[in-house]
Amino acid sequence: CGLPYEKKESFLNNLEEVLAYNPYHISLYSLCVEEETVLGNKICNKIIEYDYDFSDELWLCGKDLLEKNGYFQYEVSNFSIKGFECKHNLAYWNHKTYIGIGCGATGTEYNNDGTGIRITNIKELNKYIEFWQNVNNPDNNCMIPIEKEVIDLDTSIFEFFMMGLRKNSGVSHEDFYNIFQKDIPQNIIELFEKWQNKSLAEIIIKDNTTNYRLSKRGLLFLNKFLEELLSLN
Repeated sequence: CGLPYEKKESFLNNLEEVLAYNPYHISLYSLCVEEETVLGNKICNKIIEYDYDFSDELWLCGKDLLEKNGYFQYEVSNFSIKGFECKHNLAYWNHKTYIGIGCGATGTEYNNDGTGIRITNIKELNKYIEFWQNVNNPDNNCMIPIEKEVIDLDTSIFEFFMMGLRKNSGVSHEDFYNIFQKDIPQNIIELFEKWQNKSLAEIIIKDNTTNYRLSKRGLLFLNKFLEELLSLN
C-alpha cells in the first residue's frame, strides 16, 4: 500500500480481490521510499506529491480489513490463518541458524554463546555462474566467492530483539537465556517497563515463562523502540 496516487477505495478493492482467493497467508507492506532511487528523488524534489501519513493510514485500513476476515497479525507485516504462519521467516525472527543458497544469498550460523558468522555469496551473477561452470574442473580448487561478517555479542543481542519484536508474541526471557547463556540485562527490562507504562509494551508472565512484546499500538513504533535500545549501549 501507499503507492503514489493510490486512493483508499482502490487499495481496499485490490485487497478484497486478494481475499477472494482465500489465501492462507498475506504480507502487507507500506511502500518504502528510498532517496537514492528515481522515485525517491522525484518525491524529495516535489515532482511527485507523496503523503507519508496517508500511506500509514492505508496500511492500518488494510490491517483492519484482514483482521475482520479472520487473519491474525503474527508479525509486523504478516497475517495468516491460524496454523499457517511462515516457517521460513520465523527462523530469522527466532534467531535460528539458516543457510543461504544462490547468488547473493545470505546465511547465518550462530555459536553456543549467541555470536555468529554471516556469509553472503557473491552478488555478481556472471562470476557466480562462472564458478559453478568450472566447479568440476580438477584445476579449480577455489571456494565459492563469499563475504564474511562476524556477528559479535552486542550485535547478536540487538538482532535478537530487532527480529523477535516483529512477532506479535514478542520474545521470551527463556529463549534469550538459552541463546546467550545469561539473563536479559536489567536496563533492557527497564526499557520494556517504561514502554509498558505508556501502554506500548506488555510483559506477560505465564506458566513459568516471561514474554516481552510490543502492544498492537507499540508495534507501529518498533523502530523508535530499537533506537532507544541502541542508545542503551
